[in-house]
Amino acid sequence: MTRLQKLIISRLDSVNLRQKLNMVQVFCVILPLLITDSLLMFSMIRTETRANIDQIQKTADSVSYTLTDSFDYPIHLANNIYNNRYVNEFITQQHEDPLEYYQNQLKFMRESLFETVLAKHSFRATIYADNDSILNGGNFYRLSSLDDDSWYQSFDRNRTFYIFDEFHFNFSQSKRLVSIARFLDFFDKSDRSVLRIDLDYPALVRTIQKANYESDIYVVSNGQVILTNAGETNSNIDFEPFDPQLAKEAALHQTLDIYGTIWDIYVMPIPLSVSRGITRNAPLFAILVFINLLLPFAMTRLINQSFILRLDKLEETVSRGANTDGTLPEVADIEGSDEISRLMRSYNNMAIRMNTMIENEYIQKLKQQDSNLARQKAELQALHSQINPHFLFNALESIRMHSVLKNELETADMVEKLALMERQNVEWGNDSVKIRDELSFIDAYLELQRYRFGDKLQYRIDIADDCYDFRVPKLALVTFIENACIHGMEQKSTSTWIFLRVYTDENDFIMEIEDTGKGMSAEKCYDLERELVQVTMDTIQSRTGSIGLLNTALRLNIFFEEQVSYTIESEEGSGTMVTLKIPLFTADLMKLLS
Repeated sequence: MTRLQKLIISRLDSVNLRQKLNMVQVFCVILPLLITDSLLMFSMIRTETRANIDQIQKTADSVSYTLTDSFDYPIHLANNIYNNRYVNEFITQQHEDPLEYYQNQLKFMRESLFETVLAKHSFRATIYADNDSILNGGNFYRLSSLDDDSWYQSFDRNRTFYIFDEFHFNFSQSKRLVSIARFLDFFDKSDRSVLRIDLDYPALVRTIQKANYESDIYVVSNGQVILTNAGETNSNIDFEPFDPQLAKEAALHQTLDIYGTIWDIYVMPIPLSVSRGITRNAPLFAILVFINLLLPFAMTRLINQSFILRLDKLEETVSRGANTDGTLPEVADIEGSDEISRLMRSYNNMAIRMNTMIENEYIQKLKQQDSNLARQKAELQALHSQINPHFLFNALESIRMHSVLKNELETADMVEKLALMERQNVEWGNDSVKIRDELSFIDAYLELQRYRFGDKLQYRIDIADDCYDFRVPKLALVTFIENACIHGMEQKSTSTWIFLRVYTDENDFIMEIEDTGKGMSAEKCYDLERELVQVTMDTIQSRTGSIGLLNTALRLNIFFEEQVSYTIESEEGSGTMVTLKIPLFTADLMKLLS
């Protein structure tokens, strides 16, 4: 196998790329497609054919069972009447006159279950008695009334049951009948009385048609179609003759012996759905075959051009050699991103590196010098930023001491809180602080606001005992407190309360900032919630107005790894509550990592 493989590969090495792609098209696309489709079609047809054969056999068995079941009860009833002494006595009794017969018949019908049993079923039972004192009518007739009936003439006395079909015409009413008959000679073998039971033919037809067989079925007796599900079955016209051609086309012929009477059951073939689908969609299949052949051919041609043209271009560039100035030429106008394009770009990169080695070394030195200058400048700016707060803190301390000396203790206290806020604002060593440390800044800020607004501002801070050591980004909570003061209190004439609550539940670390300020509309709440969740650095840089809340939300999102959820509830004129929820697992993790 290895030698054969090496032989094939050596032969292929001498075949150009265009021919190789054509071979791939034929052996890897067209032939597998044709073989696979043919095998699949053959398998589907064979499977469906087997299923149809089984279904046809089941249909024939079902029809046989239905017919046999339809005759079971009438046969059972006939046997009961056959050996019923009370019935025998009535039909053999001689009556003096019609009145006596009428009275005896009423008594018989009243005292027996004969009429009751017949009333429960849709078939008709008639007794033709060998007794001339019986009047014709109802369920009893004289035997002499059958002298001209063909079915009675052909009735073999040696058969227990005789099953027959006929077209019965009576006055202006006519219909098809399927009947059974037997001699009533149980008590007297010489008795020629006959029992005839006419079945409900329309009920038989409905039973066959409601079965919803996939095949057309024909039940045939003496060359006549007794029952079928093919088309309408009109019970008011004579039985139709069975077409011999249908017998030749039938997929299954099965005989049914019902008490000595042979009926033929013909089950017609079930059309293959696969064949019907192919025939019905022949134009579509033709289009698919055309596409399966044309599309691979067109695609192979395009791929050939894509490969060969660019390979020729690369070969031409490489074989041209170095330029007059000693630099390597580059491949121009590279398009695409496949392996050939990457190969061409790799060649260009190699040429660029070789051609610009000296120039790159010079530029790198310039960049290093620029980097050193930038670093020195940053260090000077850092020193400057440290000097400015130093003088500011000294100045604030001087003002505070001057106020203490003058016994202006309230002013001194405010200056001290301002210095505390300014120092925490400047000293960023770590961007996160514990809740307990953030509270000192919040308290200083709120006291400064109370110094400014007096009793107009009231506040309350509730921190759960297990929350003091949780960490948050520095100045995160105070930004929401500031927002509540500016947008809640400053624009309201009455007294305003600000509440800060920090606690945990089973799943979350929760911070709530609530004010009784002017509030805002539901639409503004929704817009602000969306901005806090979706904020990015680009959003902040593009803003021209206030960015305090957005800046804080971005830091919160980054610190807690996008696990913060924001809920803003507000009512105009009543106040606003902002709720921040962080999964407890994430909050605990940040506490440990910080």
